[in-house]
Amino acid sequence: MTKSTTKSTCTRSFSFVKKNQEASILLSNHKALEIEVQRLREGSPHIVADVYYSIMTTEMEQVACDTAVQAMKNYQTEQLIAKFMKETFDKIYGKAWQCVCGKHFGSYVTFEPDSFIYFRIGAMAFILFRAIEISTDPSPAS
Repeated sequence: MTKSTTKSTCTRSFSFVKKNQEASILLSNHKALEIEVQRLREGSPHIVADVYYSIMTTEMEQVACDTAVQAMKNYQTEQLIAKFMKETFDKIYGKAWQCVCGKHFGSYVTFEPDSFIYFRIGAMAFILFRAIEISTDPSPAS
């Protein structure tokens, strides 16, 4: 059995939104990442990840989309897909990553700068972000 590899290209067709740490998702800003995959469950050679909002590097966007494709290929439940995404980003980019995925959900999150993406692959939506670390230092602020 040969191991399939993922090769990707990125096409941008939107203007960047002003960066902020609390984001409401702006569906009017859209870009598509076309991910070329040798084989998936359906045997489809191309998977399109529609990226609706992102504040991260293009490289991180691509890793997020590639990881989502791999997770959807290997896991059957949304919980396991989200867990795989979180654990993969924790290993690559350090701790505190969170992932929400599914077909119907709402969210409002606070995240570290340059570490948020909202995208869809088919009917499955993904929000991946790095949570802000909260200091547990009990000393009062000066």
